[in-house]
Amino acid sequence: MKRYLFFSALSILISVNSFGQGATVWTNEYEQRWYDQLDKDFRPRLPDSISRKEFLNYTIKRLKKELPQGIESVKLDSVIRLSRKIGKEYAYLHSDKPNIGIIPAPQPWTKDVESLIREAFLKDVKKEELAEYNKLCDCVIEKLKQLNPTTITFPLPKDVVYKIAGECYNEIGRQKM
Repeated sequence: MKRYLFFSALSILISVNSFGQGATVWTNEYEQRWYDQLDKDFRPRLPDSISRKEFLNYTIKRLKKELPQGIESVKLDSVIRLSRKIGKEYAYLHSDKPNIGIIPAPQPWTKDVESLIREAFLKDVKKEELAEYNKLCDCVIEKLKQLNPTTITFPLPKDVVYKIAGECYNEIGRQKM
């Protein structure tokens, strides 16, 4: 589910540079151009056309609401933050649908990738447990990097995540999840 977060951020980041600064309002043509671009970007990773259409319609609807003057009306880092937010919302709304047909693909390790993992890992952690869970998250990220130092494949296989999380819990002395 968190994969939508990463992929929507990445796709919008890539696509925002392809349109330039021309459009400032959500005309039918402008909306269709963004839909087509995002559809093209997501097709290799989300081949199921029905799932992709649902995701893209949701994404466009949210972009229109948050950016009424168009995607180019804000700085790129704001678009990235918004796309993460939209991805989180969509993942939450569809948490009962595992994977929804996403094809796993490797991504290079970057600070943004680490940040996405950390956000997902710490999303429901209580304030008083944050320090301990940050240590646990550091351990998980480090172990994932040990498995493959140059890339990480999203979505992560559940068995790998559970195995690594268990090892990290044991290492930091935590007895339960």
